[in-house]
Amino acid sequence: MKRIPLIIVSIIITFIFNLILQTASQYLSRDLGSVTGGSPINIKGQVFFPLDIYNYDNKPLENLWLSIPTSSSIQEIISSKPIQIAEIPTTIGVGSVKKNNNI
Repeated sequence: MKRIPLIIVSIIITFIFNLILQTASQYLSRDLGSVTGGSPINIKGQVFFPLDIYNYDNKPLENLWLSIPTSSSIQEIISSKPIQIAEIPTTIGVGSVKKNNNI
């Protein structure tokens, strides 16, 4: 009979600990948005690749990086809503970047 209070306290502490861990993991892994690509569309000889960018939060999406072929330029990107686009020098792939083998 002396162990029953200890068992009840252990169950309560375990429940609180699990509740805190679950809440923290849900907060850290929440989905703030998504980017989905559609099938290519051919309009008057030009091929378009639709991208849908969804924001599930009321804050603006920042630091979203999309990798597009180097043959495309910023002027070729069309948006139905205002977005800020910046070109970053080639840092991915084998384009014109040379490896430093001394590392």
